Amino acid sequence: MAEYAVDANSSTCATTLMENSPWWYVDLEGMFPVMVVKIQFGVRDENSTIIATVRVGNRTGVSTRNMICNVFSGVMLDKAVYLPCASAVYGRYVSVELDGDSSMSLCVVSVYSEKDIPQAKSMPWHELLGLPGAIAVGAGLGVLVFGTVMCCLWKK
Repeated sequence: MAEYAVDANSSTCATTLMENSPWWYVDLEGMFPVMVVKIQFGVRDENSTIIATVRVGNRTGVSTRNMICNVFSGVMLDKAVYLPCASAVYGRYVSVELDGDSSMSLCVVSVYSEKDIPQAKSMPWHELLGLPGAIAVGAGLGVLVFGTVMCCLWKK
């Protein structure tokens, strides 16, 4: 579930399927000067190096028109990584994208600003559709909506 990345619980993680350039983003529901993005990745093979690009801007998804805040290159361990922007980057959307074929596991993503940012809404996507209960989602769906959190091809 995509909302696990913003539930402030490091024992729950949003995990994508194996795909080319997996991504995730959150809508801050307003323009904010983003200073730092903290990411706690899920545990992976300790020899597996990744490149994760964090972008901030006013375009949804992982638009290359959004400014790069920081690029992390290293091993995803079960520790938080603090990625400061070189200077404040203003925007409504914050995205994380991995390079290459991979799966991505995000346990906690926190966005820091000099202004107060409202906590991202977390709502099961089937409630957005007005459908009762959980619905199984098969691979091949492009984008799933979870309140203000967006993702692509998440595992059940």
